[in-house]
Amino acid sequence: YPKLKAEGSADKDYVKDENDDSGEWQAQMNYDNARVKYEKDNQLSEKAQRRLAKEQKGAQEAAEKAKEADKKEDAAEKEEEVADGEVKEAKEEEEQLRKLADEAEEARRKHAEDIEKQKYSKKDIDEKVEESSKQLKEAQGKYE
Repeated sequence: YPKLKAEGSADKDYVKDENDDSGEWQAQMNYDNARVKYEKDNQLSEKAQRRLAKEQKGAQEAAEKAKEADKKEDAAEKEEEVADGEVKEAKEEEEQLRKLADEAEEARRKHAEDIEKQKYSKKDIDEKVEESSKQLKEAQGKYE
């Protein structure tokens, strides 16, 4: 073991620190620590700002796409309304054509009946011609 010095003599050989900096060293340490912390926070903040800008850009693009989709939807609805109107007109025209076709068919049927009523067989016509010829000869004979 080392030998102990006598009591009270321990601080006589102590070298006193006379380099007093009036707290400048501590102030510099505080400044350096604050600067490092600020830079770290700023770096995180820059990353967050870039991410935020990217997200805002994505949101803006999504909003534009939604607006464009709304326009397309409105145009499609207008086209659908026009198509519905055209379908309605086509159905009305089809109904009118059916009525005309029914009327034409009825007229054709009546005409066919009339023709059937007016039809004479060849035999009937020949008989009528002979009868008319006889009547003509008789009439001519009366005037001769």
